Amino acid sequence: MRIHPLTLLLSAIALAVLVAAPAEAAKTRKHRSQVAEYVPPSGYPRGPNSVWFGNDYLGADPDPRIRAELLRDLGAHFGGNR
Repeated sequence: MRIHPLTLLLSAIALAVLVAAPAEAAKTRKHRSQVAEYVPPSGYPRGPNSVWFGNDYLGADPDPRIRAELLRDLGAHFGGNR
């Protein structure tokens, strides 16, 4: 049985792509952006019970259901219809 040169060429290319794919995926991004972390003003707590929406302080409560309500009802903070 004779192998055609085109089949041999395509097999070699497929093997090269298969071997090179994991090496390409292993490359990681070394550069990190220089963005400063937001530090809230001293009057606002940054604790486990405080609720934040981005950089906006919404309030604090020890009850997780109340904290979820604070996040759900953002209209009260941003002047919505509610």
